[in-house]
Amino acid sequence: MIVVDCSVLHPLKVPEGLATLARKAANVPVVVMLKQDAKPVQASQAIAAGAGAAVPHDIDAELLASVFGLIEKGMTIVAYPAESEHKTLLDFERLSDRELQVLDGICSGLQNKEIAHNFKIKEVTVKMHVRGIIRKLGARNRTHAAMIARDLGIVACDGYSAQPLQ
Repeated sequence: MIVVDCSVLHPLKVPEGLATLARKAANVPVVVMLKQDAKPVQASQAIAAGAGAAVPHDIDAELLASVFGLIEKGMTIVAYPAESEHKTLLDFERLSDRELQVLDGICSGLQNKEIAHNFKIKEVTVKMHVRGIIRKLGARNRTHAAMIARDLGIVACDGYSAQPLQ
């Protein structure tokens, strides 16, 4: 397990550094400790970059031990309060790279057929990924999944297209 103290880093450098760390330490769980005043979206960005948990820097030792146990069991933990009507506590399973690509297509307003064409996969495969995304995000439908992804910072709007945060 790797524990990263991000409280001393510039917030804009955190997702980039975590993405690099996640690639180099592929199967090692990462716990990110953020500044106490960090926004839930920063915690969400850390998760999207590959961290297994994002917690405040001053987290209680007993609670931190619980977080360690949970992420070793494959759970994703964000210990920050909600700021919107949607969940910001990411108690959902981590989305796969392909699911993030499909979610990007959904957020860009593409139909399943268009997403399938873009990624050279079958439309039925896209439908399977959409069902997985909806289940993992706890969404009612694909539009709701796109709204949740935007609110949680899983995707960032850039002009007319949504891009997965890296």
